[in-house]
Amino acid sequence: MLHGCTHASLVPTQLWRLLNDDAAVSLKAVLLGGASIPVELTERARKQGIRSFCGYGLTEFASTVCAKEADGAADVGEALPGREVKIVAGEIWLRASSMAAGYWRDGQLLSLTNNEGWFCDARSRSIA
Repeated sequence: MLHGCTHASLVPTQLWRLLNDDAAVSLKAVLLGGASIPVELTERARKQGIRSFCGYGLTEFASTVCAKEADGAADVGEALPGREVKIVAGEIWLRASSMAAGYWRDGQLLSLTNNEGWFCDARSRSIA
């Protein structure tokens, strides 16, 4: 699995499976996202020579919006260049030059954003 691959973007379950496999792992770095990232997982990866990065992103934004090297803290770091993030009433709002033009529905391109160009991540209803 991933023979010869040195860098990958995975969900935590995929990295667990790789680390539990008896085959040699060629990974040097991995971007993790899509679910909670246990410290135990990133520590185990580090012991096998794999640097772990935590990420947050969406398909609408050409994937990664925020990322940082895993350090045990429960955050995903700062916004990457060209991306903006703000929290409004507990909701995540995003804006970026890499954002999709819209959603294609019933022969029409529907806007992703409000009038100020901000997109609300509806997957995440509130941030404590």
